[in-house]
Amino acid sequence: MKLWRDAAPLILPDLNDCPWEMAQSRLLLAAREFYSRSGAWRYSLEPFVTQANVFEYDAVDFNGAEVVRVLSAWHGSDPLEPLDADTRQMEEANPSTSGTPSKIGYENQAIYLYPTPGEGGVAVRVDVMLQPALDATGLQDWMWSEHIEAIVKGAKARLYATQGKPYTDLTMASLMGQEFKDEISRAYWLTSRASGRGRGRVRAHFM
Repeated sequence: MKLWRDAAPLILPDLNDCPWEMAQSRLLLAAREFYSRSGAWRYSLEPFVTQANVFEYDAVDFNGAEVVRVLSAWHGSDPLEPLDADTRQMEEANPSTSGTPSKIGYENQAIYLYPTPGEGGVAVRVDVMLQPALDATGLQDWMWSEHIEAIVKGAKARLYATQGKPYTDLTMASLMGQEFKDEISRAYWLTSRASGRGRGRVRAHFM
């Protein structure tokens, strides 16, 4: 586990009189953007079993991380269509009779199946994309090793773009911003390429 403070030597020497509190806040925002856009942090939830006439199921409460979206899911051997929040609310506003689930939603540490399962005992598997939560204190070692340099570029882009500071530099903000976007694209490509092989289960717990 690496703490945000461990990135101070990568940021502060390049930004004149930048307080660490400001740098840390921008580092967290950059990390959230990096993982939400690249999909580089993926996690397979523990499978659960359906209950007849029950459509809502408790999901893991991640410590220091939050789900961006459902990547893929299966009801038995049948794939489930992931729904965004708005579409999920439409499903609840227009409930169908129970049957074989074909869609899945995720919100507030809960999983929702639509239509409501008509039978129990069917295993459900779910893969999700994660990002650091706003109260995250750092990154896991493997994430730090692979991504901290990219995330630092995103933090620097935000800091250089801050108006009226000793470290304000719009030219560097543009340069770092473009490099950060390139790093996200690269991570997205690598993650997509490796998704078929899989990384294995990654613990999503922060200290």
